[in-house]
Amino acid sequence: MGSVTLNSIKEFKKSLEKVDSQSKGLKSGSNIPLPDLFPDKFMKKYTDFANIERMLKVSGLEVTPKMNLEKLNQKSLEETIQGRTMFNNWKEMLLKAGREYIATHGDE
Repeated sequence: MGSVTLNSIKEFKKSLEKVDSQSKGLKSGSNIPLPDLFPDKFMKKYTDFANIERMLKVSGLEVTPKMNLEKLNQKSLEETIQGRTMFNNWKEMLLKAGREYIATHGDE
């Protein structure tokens, strides 16, 4: 087993701080476009939809460039998520997408 050095601890701490910073950005409504947060690959893997725009339209929501994620907690969206995704609710789906986004874009 490898030894733990001061440099490896510093690098680990730096990585944790970066992930923490990125996750706070997601929580505070950062400017990540919905198609980037919910790429087609994510949607096809976890939902019955090819992309996030289609899921929102089926849910009766108007897709606009400046959509506010926090205002998407509507009954029709929750029903769509429960019935046509692997998630129980919007929050669960958003958290999974956020984790995958951070894992993919963590070094940017």
